[in-house]
Amino acid sequence: MNKKIDILLTRYFIGEATAEEIQQVDQWITESKENENYFTGFSSLYQNLLTSSVQIPKLDLNKAFDRFAEP
Repeated sequence: MNKKIDILLTRYFIGEATAEEIQQVDQWITESKENENYFTGFSSLYQNLLTSSVQIPKLDLNKAFDRFAEP
C-alpha cells in the first residue's frame, strides 16, 4: 500500500482526519476489495491496540509528519 493511505488511515482512526480526508478514505475503501480488506485489517489492529494493556504515547502528528515527509 502507499504511504499516503497509511497516513490518512492513521489520521482517520485517531480522530484527526478532516472531512475531506474522511471522504478520501471512504472513496478509497469502495475502490477495491483489496482496499476494503486493508482497511479491515488496519481497523482490527487499531481496535486491538485500544484494548491492549500497552500504553501508547500521545503523538504530535504534525511534528512526526514533518520529520518523515518526503523531500
